[in-house]
Amino acid sequence: MAYDGLFFKSVARIHPKFGVPANSILFQSVIAVLLAFSGTFEQVLTFMGFALGIFPVLTVLNVIKLRITYPMAPCPLPARMAVLTIWLRFFKGSSILLIFL
Repeated sequence: MAYDGLFFKSVARIHPKFGVPANSILFQSVIAVLLAFSGTFEQVLTFMGFALGIFPVLTVLNVIKLRITYPMAPCPLPARMAVLTIWLRFFKGSSILLIFL
């Protein structure tokens, strides 16, 4: 995202020796430490459970949107397997969200 200009440009820099985005790894580490120390273990678990529930649902909805928008785009899986995978991820994410609500 930073490389595309949607986030801070300094985070997009690649380490010359190791070839990894060192600044973004450091930035993510700082966020993780702040999150870990900002609340109780139950709050962190609830936050992570919600995140693990919502992102598969968003992924599935975006795949469906892409299939509708670009129906002739190449698909790495056979059509039936792709549909099965999409719905399994959707129900998994939805069930996690329902548990935490």
